[in-house]
Amino acid sequence: MGVCPAAVTKTHHTNDGEYAGRICWAVTGTFCGGKVQGSYAEKQESCNQCAFFARVKEEEKGQFKILPPEDVGSCYTQETADRVEVGLRMIERFTHASAYAFEKAFVEIMQAKKNRGNKKLRFILDFRKTTYIDSAGMGMILMLRQQCGGSDADVRLVNVRPAVKSILDQANLGTLFLINQKA
Repeated sequence: MGVCPAAVTKTHHTNDGEYAGRICWAVTGTFCGGKVQGSYAEKQESCNQCAFFARVKEEEKGQFKILPPEDVGSCYTQETADRVEVGLRMIERFTHASAYAFEKAFVEIMQAKKNRGNKKLRFILDFRKTTYIDSAGMGMILMLRQQCGGSDADVRLVNVRPAVKSILDQANLGTLFLINQKA
């Protein structure tokens, strides 16, 4: 089947593991039961019943993390008289492993869209901490744009580092998003 994403995704010692093996439930595309698993939302029920999940939870006790710490609390909303601005602070490596955090933030974004009333809506993806984005990450921001109104959506990518901007430029995403490169 290849190399499981949990074996190569760094998590900065979450649940006392250097890689995502001890937080594999938060990683998209892991290999469990002889097949490739989906997103956290899709595999949540089976992971919660998994003996390994229970063992890690017991071993970590009060320090147990269901998500990597950098994935928590990344969404914010600001409101003015005529606009609701929803921001998402992107993590260091925006890849397939970021899918659960992005899905979680996406729910908040869609709630803001629903509750905006007559106000204009602007979505800000802050790439200040992001040093790498892969095709899965680009797919997620394209999905966000589509769900927020497609070509009519006001989705802005801000604080994009040169290396990430280069990847976005190669994919020609500058034609779909306003990209504001700031260090």
